[in-house]
Amino acid sequence: MVDIKCRIIEKPPRPVINQTTTKVAYFNGNGPDSYLCGNCNFILAKNVTLDQIQMKFRTPDGLGLVVTCPECKSYNELGPDVG
Repeated sequence: MVDIKCRIIEKPPRPVINQTTTKVAYFNGNGPDSYLCGNCNFILAKNVTLDQIQMKFRTPDGLGLVVTCPECKSYNELGPDVG
């Protein structure tokens, strides 16, 4: 299993996935990797592959998926060049 820190970015001009009531990983899969917040190490995606994330949330412009960390509120990009 590999822990991969996401890239912290400024608020992007594209959609961002947010959690409003819970503090849990956005994605749970059956892969070998976990994606962590680049600021506080909160687990954003657990036991996944990048392909699983990209298949579920396609970004047609080729940019990475952006999620807000439920713990520290940082914007994290999960993309092919993270890791």
